[in-house]
Amino acid sequence: MPPPPIPKNSLPAIVKETEAVLEEIARRNIRSGRFNEYLTVLQDAARTLSTPTNRPWLGSEARDRLFYEAATQSRQLVDSFDVWKAEPAALVEAKLRAVCSGSALPPKAPDSDHSRNTLTELACAALMRRQGFACRLTDGAADVEATFGNLKPLVVEAKRPAHIKSLGENARRVRKQLKTRLRDGSMYGLGVFASDRMLGLTDGDLVVAHEEALRGIVHERVGKLVQKLQNPKFRLAETADLGAILTSGAVFCREPGFLVTISELAFFFTRPEGHPVSDELFAALRSTVHQEHRIGPFPTR
Repeated sequence: MPPPPIPKNSLPAIVKETEAVLEEIARRNIRSGRFNEYLTVLQDAARTLSTPTNRPWLGSEARDRLFYEAATQSRQLVDSFDVWKAEPAALVEAKLRAVCSGSALPPKAPDSDHSRNTLTELACAALMRRQGFACRLTDGAADVEATFGNLKPLVVEAKRPAHIKSLGENARRVRKQLKTRLRDGSMYGLGVFASDRMLGLTDGDLVVAHEEALRGIVHERVGKLVQKLQNPKFRLAETADLGAILTSGAVFCREPGFLVTISELAFFFTRPEGHPVSDELFAALRSTVHQEHRIGPFPTR
């Protein structure tokens, strides 16, 4: 089953979606914070880049970097909107206040990025819902709880590794946190790894010739992450029955000259084919997970 094509994202459409979501945030009496900066730079870009171009440039390196960060973060915020409507208002508003706080660009200290970490939780729940899971946000220890068909519930732990070298430490944290929550065997464990800081898709450095090239790059980079996490040395299978890579970013394609915002969730199995848990999960999720690669599809918007 080939990955679906990447739709072309017009900047005016991205601006319109972001404006609508920020209006809803304002209606809840929440300050938009860093997203006001994002909206301004996206609006400027929509006016400046009105025709296709080989490489968008907004006048300075800092402004250019902010443009890609704005597109990436706004995409996740827009995607998470469906989750808000299904959750208790007080819980959603507490998380939105956290999401809107913080700096417009990622802080230098990667482990202190509470605003982006919280947005990762919301985006994870939204993308799981898009692929058929019923999800519930929590204000407790777990990031998200989910169900799918007749499967046992899943406890979801999401991490944002700062770089590829910290993948092992984050796998250890997922393994440890799931262990404390899955003692009685009544739930599955799902470890989600947000790849925005590992794949080079958020800073504007990657400019590709066309969307087919982007598709190949994303699939290759995510596949390498999956292979690393499936390595027995990470011991992920001790508590995580299922894994997933959450990929987000904003990449410019030269042909025909458009911005692509990426927001996708690819599932993988932590145990080998033939293991009863993997086979049970695969049988239930076969409409969601690629059989050939045992890795989920890439529904990019």
